[in-house]
Amino acid sequence: MNTHIRTTVLAIGQHRGAPRIYIEGRYLLTAGFAPGSRYEAVFAAECIELTLTDEGRAVSGKKQNTIGVIDLNGQSILDTFGQADRVTVACQTGRITLTLSRITALRRQRELNDQCVDLFAGGGLLSEAARQAGFRTVAAIEIDRRYADIHQANHGGHMINTSIEEAPWDQLRTLALIGLLAMGIPCEPYSAVRRLDRGGQAKRDQTLPPEAHELGDMVYWALKATDILNPHTVVIEEVPRFLASGAYFILTHALRRMGYHVDDRIINPLDHGALTGWQRAVVVGTTLEEVRWPEPCARPHHRRLGEILDDVPLDDDMWFDRETKPWLFAHWDKQTAKGNGFEPPKLTADSTRCPTIKKRYFAGQGDNPVVAHPRKTGVYRWLTIAEVRRLMNLPGDYDLGTAKTTAGEILGQGVEVHTFTRIIRAVTRRAA
Repeated sequence: MNTHIRTTVLAIGQHRGAPRIYIEGRYLLTAGFAPGSRYEAVFAAECIELTLTDEGRAVSGKKQNTIGVIDLNGQSILDTFGQADRVTVACQTGRITLTLSRITALRRQRELNDQCVDLFAGGGLLSEAARQAGFRTVAAIEIDRRYADIHQANHGGHMINTSIEEAPWDQLRTLALIGLLAMGIPCEPYSAVRRLDRGGQAKRDQTLPPEAHELGDMVYWALKATDILNPHTVVIEEVPRFLASGAYFILTHALRRMGYHVDDRIINPLDHGALTGWQRAVVVGTTLEEVRWPEPCARPHHRRLGEILDDVPLDDDMWFDRETKPWLFAHWDKQTAKGNGFEPPKLTADSTRCPTIKKRYFAGQGDNPVVAHPRKTGVYRWLTIAEVRRLMNLPGDYDLGTAKTTAGEILGQGVEVHTFTRIIRAVTRRAA
């Protein structure tokens, strides 16, 4: 039985204009490749086998023959490995096998097909952006059953409704290779208001780094999924503060080690023709030679909020005032007196932009934007689900379920679809 003695990764160098693989070390003697012994080299597809024989090439030596040396040089290396720059050398007793290094092999396997996997998928707005860019989501992982139901209703595919550490990685392995891995890594650790835990109300000790949050390990699982699925392109969306975190640096360093070209931007949907300006950090890893971003487009001056507003009757019960919602107006008055900027924006049909719609918008939080009555001063209403859907450029036939709260959470946590469609098309070089 052959025993593994040494596995090492070597660079393919050059000697007199031809590829060269230079193997040296004491371990060659242990494997039987002592100076003066002979070996045969067999070149096959992406593999070279060296075996001891009575005839063939001779092993040379260094330092009084205490170190063995095998010097492979010539066109046969290029014919075997192509333009690869590294090989794995596996040394056993009487045999040495050279194959592509792991990362080189993974890079070669990647292909830009139309398959997408969505990690931390939510209700599927990132999957919808991918769909509009020409991809189909074949699998998604989402812990919340309500969001998982909505994602699957719109995108089909294999929904894995579980916490990330319970994901059936063996099943995911069967999906490789995929064209796109899309991820909305949970943002709680990096948001401006950092809580102690997921969904909690206690504020965390601000002397601790963001990664101290219980979701601070999500980057590890994102990288694990990347390694298993070996996608051609990775697109990750996060809050802008993520780019200053330790998790960001771990993520980007690891992606580069995996052989991806990596770049990041803070993207404002207003620069891509949207009516809402929720800035997002976007990290891209691609197997292509560089990351190409979509060019910002000139924002049409004629765009107004009126184009996405419902025709709500002026006497509808949706409208409220100081009499019908005294607690809300009291909150506004208090925040205005403090001067802390928490008074809500009052929108009209002529408004040219809408602030961020948050996850709990339809819970009636006091700092959220409201629509001002076109004729009555001091009368307002909340935006409707249909209006927020249009604001996020989500198609009208996208199934958000029957629960208003869930639909609002999905919209409030989702991406502006048109902007991310442009990003995905640009970084994957897919035509519009």
